[in-house]
Amino acid sequence: MNPLFNRLVFILSLIGLFVAGYLWYMHANPQDIPCGGSHGCADVANSKYSQFPWGIGPPVAACSTKAPSALPPSDSRPPSCSSTSPSPPIA
Repeated sequence: MNPLFNRLVFILSLIGLFVAGYLWYMHANPQDIPCGGSHGCADVANSKYSQFPWGIGPPVAACSTKAPSALPPSDSRPPSCSSTSPSPPIA
């Protein structure tokens, strides 16, 4: 795979992890969430749809923050088809 693509995916993943962690923090500590020129971010963050299952579960941002830790580490190197030692003869 292209190393530049891997780095881009890694950087975007870190940004997503930061945003999810920030929203989880803001959900746990009710404060005004800055949302630029639009309004209503606090309404969305405090709605029943910000939790999964709806209204009774943990915040969706918490699930988004913890989800990457459940994934196995990936290795971008292709598997090697040749071995360094010869295989034993089949009897």
